[in-house]
Amino acid sequence: MAVVSALASAAALSAGSFATLVGGPAVPLLPLGHANHVPHPGPPHRPPPPPPSTTTTTTTLPPTTTTTTIASSGPSDPSGQAPPSATAYPGYTQALVDDFNGSSLNQTTWNGFYQAPTHVDGPWLASHGSVAGGMITMSEYQDPALNNEWVGTGLCTRSSWTSGMAFVRARADVGARVSVVFGLIGVSTWPPEIDFYEDMPTTNTRQYFTATTHYGPNDSMVVKANSTVDATQWHTYGVAWNSSTITYYVDGTAWATIPNPEPSGTHALDLPQKLFMQIETYDDNLPTSATPKVVNLNVDWVAVYTPA
Repeated sequence: MAVVSALASAAALSAGSFATLVGGPAVPLLPLGHANHVPHPGPPHRPPPPPPSTTTTTTTLPPTTTTTTIASSGPSDPSGQAPPSATAYPGYTQALVDDFNGSSLNQTTWNGFYQAPTHVDGPWLASHGSVAGGMITMSEYQDPALNNEWVGTGLCTRSSWTSGMAFVRARADVGARVSVVFGLIGVSTWPPEIDFYEDMPTTNTRQYFTATTHYGPNDSMVVKANSTVDATQWHTYGVAWNSSTITYYVDGTAWATIPNPEPSGTHALDLPQKLFMQIETYDDNLPTSATPKVVNLNVDWVAVYTPA
């Protein structure tokens, strides 16, 4: 597998305005760098640019042998695969698991679907998220409620963690210029952020995604790229992070590992981070005439583990 690695930096801009998101009070946006990020309750997010060619190196990973033991599927698992068991990872304790049975979000786990009509990368409305059929659906489409603007949504956990393993089992429809992101983000400051799946397709495909570690006061980044996964099909995306390394997973197999570039400090990766998931347009590049009228992101389950 060819993996692209890059380091990049972006200077922080001035603080933004207020955004009110479901499940929490109006809060000031953090200084603009990678994006306007609102850690309570959800992080408005802009994808990073592709790795700059001046700092790009190509590495061929050896065959991986790390695997994940997955429980058998049941009627509440539309992807055909249940979450990992509580004892799937020796040395870790299951801190969160949600397979989205029922018809609404578990309000003790989630802050609610994002409600941010003026979000910088396209509006978010809570009405674009739903729970049914054993999964979450988050939808991007032109909404008459906001003058037919393209609107998406997202959500994030109430809990946060300083190290551990996080997994999201999901799929998404094709959609040119409709971006999907799964990641971790700092609770009280930004960076840190660890995006373990992030795409920004320019055509109606989902065959390429990046995993990006954000750290330091000037949003330094380490970017890994993967072009081997068809994200319109069900896959499990994940990350394991600690003071030494950050490892990215697809379907239980580690596909990239980096040294932890900033294990301590004011914007370090050992600070508490929440898990978030979202669908959006990006960088004001609106979907094209070829983009489907509705682009759905489906999430079957989420699981988080912390060191025992």
